[in-house]
Amino acid sequence: MRPSLLALSVLACAFLNGCGERAFVEHVTIRNESAFPARVELREENDSSRLTLATIGAGDDRAVEQIIDRDVWIFVFSYGRTEAAELRIQRADLEGQEWIVEVPEEFESTLRDAGVEPPSGD
Repeated sequence: MRPSLLALSVLACAFLNGCGERAFVEHVTIRNESAFPARVELREENDSSRLTLATIGAGDDRAVEQIIDRDVWIFVFSYGRTEAAELRIQRADLEGQEWIVEVPEEFESTLRDAGVEPPSGD
């Protein structure tokens, strides 16, 4: 007797990290008050893999929707090839901030200290 495709799928899903419900956050708003566009990535605490969330223009806000929830959120902010800041925040703190993340001031200061100029508005 051959196992059904559905049964095999269920077993595979259970084996590959379980089929348990993964919680999603409806949206996280990223606020960039710097003079530089910021590429924003999310990384896992014990892993170097990253998920690019968005590139936020200088002075802009953007809501990123349906992100897998986690206990510790680690945001990485970069411009061009320069990784300029990282922000670690506990889920409870992020929720207390109404799911709003501000690009850290360190992002712009790191870029300026490295001699990087903001892009022209032309």
